[in-house]
Amino acid sequence: MKTSDKRSTGYRGAYKPSAEEIERACAKIQQNWSVRQRDKRAGRTSQSQWSPPRVEWSSITDALSDSQSDSTGVSTWADGAR
Repeated sequence: MKTSDKRSTGYRGAYKPSAEEIERACAKIQQNWSVRQRDKRAGRTSQSQWSPPRVEWSSITDALSDSQSDSTGVSTWADGAR
C-alpha cells in the first residue's frame, strides 16, 4: 500500500511565481512608499535628528521694528531710539 507524502512531492498545482513576477509585484507594492519608508525598510536610519530652523536675531528685531513703526509711526528701541 502506497501513501502520498506531500512534504516530499510538493503540492500539485501550487503557484510558484517567477523571479520577474516577484520583482513586478514588489515594485507595485513599493510605488506608494515614501522616501522615509524606503529608507526604513532598507535599514538606513536617520543619522541626524530634526532641529528647528535657525533664524538670525537681527531679522526678527528688524521685522518687529518694521511692523511696530508701520502701525504706530513711532520709532522703537530696536531702531536705536531709547
